[in-house]
Amino acid sequence: VLTGVGPGAEGVVVSTLDFDAWLVPLPPAGEELTVRLPEPARLIVTCDIPGDVPEPQVRLELKTWEMEGWRNVVGSVRNVTVPNGGKTTVKGLSPGLYDVARMKQMRLGDRGHGAILERCDVTLEAGEAAGAEFARTVGQRISGEVTGLEGTGAPGAFVFVREPGPDEKRFTTFDATTCEVGGRFQTALVEPGSYTVVAEAYKPHATGELRYLGRQLSDFVGTAQVTVTEDGPAPHVRIEMGPRTEKQSHG
Repeated sequence: VLTGVGPGAEGVVVSTLDFDAWLVPLPPAGEELTVRLPEPARLIVTCDIPGDVPEPQVRLELKTWEMEGWRNVVGSVRNVTVPNGGKTTVKGLSPGLYDVARMKQMRLGDRGHGAILERCDVTLEAGEAAGAEFARTVGQRISGEVTGLEGTGAPGAFVFVREPGPDEKRFTTFDATTCEVGGRFQTALVEPGSYTVVAEAYKPHATGELRYLGRQLSDFVGTAQVTVTEDGPAPHVRIEMGPRTEKQSHG
């Protein structure tokens, strides 16, 4: 018996200790609701990226907004740790379409920053296992220096390796790291190709300053283009930081 169900309700979401969520439609008025759960699915996540952190974080989100009949259902999100050079099997997953991505949490001074890396879609079928692999075997680690941080008050910069393009929201980020005021940094192994390396820096929060939720635009930014090859010397870039302009603030 479910009480307090208002008009317009179309379904019930069921969750158990071993099963994330499953949506069942409401039966006609006066009929009893029978819930038959499908077999849970499994996702095998592999991480093998030389130079990356020892235990990368991977985020799984059920893309209910793209699943038929699930649009108004709150998505299921899991964060798992995968050993670099190994794999982790995630059990008890609802069948459906998932957004899978590496996550990297970074911190400089009083500011934290989370980067979503190499997101991809994975479809899980009931009772079956699928794989998501984040692995690189060829390429180079990008090293470089960020200049112009001295005198800004920023404790360092967040550095991102992105697909080339003018709009960062529409392109893939492949790696993220930090550098201190001295400016030197090195990324994990990046596959051969052309990339934009972006550095962003923030002034420290003033004492008593209101801290807003969500991402804020950086105070300083700099970019450089780089090409990674399979052979040859590792690429080195120099990024000159400067105040963010109005044009950069609007993409």
